[in-house]
Amino acid sequence: IGQVRMNTPINAAKDISFNQMLKAYLPLDTTFTDESGAVVPLKNYFGKKPVILMMPFYRCPGICTQELNGLTELMKDERFPYRVGRDFEAIIISINPKEGPDLATAKKKEYLDALNQPGAESGWRFLTGNQANIKKIADTIGYKFVYDPKTDQYAHAAGFVILTPEGEVSRYFFGVGYDPRDAKLALTEASKGKVGTVID
Repeated sequence: IGQVRMNTPINAAKDISFNQMLKAYLPLDTTFTDESGAVVPLKNYFGKKPVILMMPFYRCPGICTQELNGLTELMKDERFPYRVGRDFEAIIISINPKEGPDLATAKKKEYLDALNQPGAESGWRFLTGNQANIKKIADTIGYKFVYDPKTDQYAHAAGFVILTPEGEVSRYFFGVGYDPRDAKLALTEASKGKVGTVID
């Protein structure tokens, strides 16, 4: 769970969850702002390759950094043969509607530098958007988070989803460390339009 002070009224069991919504389809006409400031529909990133979707926020002092570090380590792992941009897309959507493209640009540069893989910039997107569109995507994937005005932070679960090229939710990965063999298999299956199970 993201950073939350103990004196907040947040009820983690009620306010925070990441429920598996397998076979749900993202509303791909939903628009977000990319790192250059252009407003683009999510469908621009779908159609040909499977997609990893993660929803942290960029000024998060806690678990978001661990999530993004974990994703970077996964993509660097020699047991994970796929390359972002070449074999799959990775989309990061900030859950904080106050964050904009300047911050997304800085975060993208930080993680591209850490990944150090030529071509990654073409497939790793760092997006921002308005509250309604953020909620629309979060609700579709079963991602429930809450804003804490006392700390100006968000409490949320950790992990990402894998979607088919058509935008269908195929597999969930929870936490901040991701097994490269499981991720390889999940992306392989998603590329063929297959959907995993809750047990997976």
